[in-house]
Amino acid sequence: MSGIYNLSTGTEVSINRLVDEMGKLYPIADLQNIESRPGDIKRSILDNQKIKKDLDWVPKYLLDEGLAKVIDYYEDNQFVAPVKTEKEKKVKRIPFLPFYENIVLFAMFFGLS
Repeated sequence: MSGIYNLSTGTEVSINRLVDEMGKLYPIADLQNIESRPGDIKRSILDNQKIKKDLDWVPKYLLDEGLAKVIDYYEDNQFVAPVKTEKEKKVKRIPFLPFYENIVLFAMFFGLS
């Protein structure tokens, strides 16, 4: 098996709905609605049929449930952004490194299973 697998509910979600759902769970201060820029994504829907077929996968949570779990997790673990030193601020970062790390880990676990 190869290719791209979308982990999603397969349900279209607008940016406004995402912000509304997040606002119900966690207060959002100073929210501003601004005009969209050329190329901005107004709505998003991912096709999860390939992962359902190939891996017999099904979504476990709807949007509101998933957001609640994420917010609960971060609140329980009290994530605090570390203060960066001047030297750390100058370090050049590899773009999309977390994305690549996740792909490698997925491939490793998939290969082991």
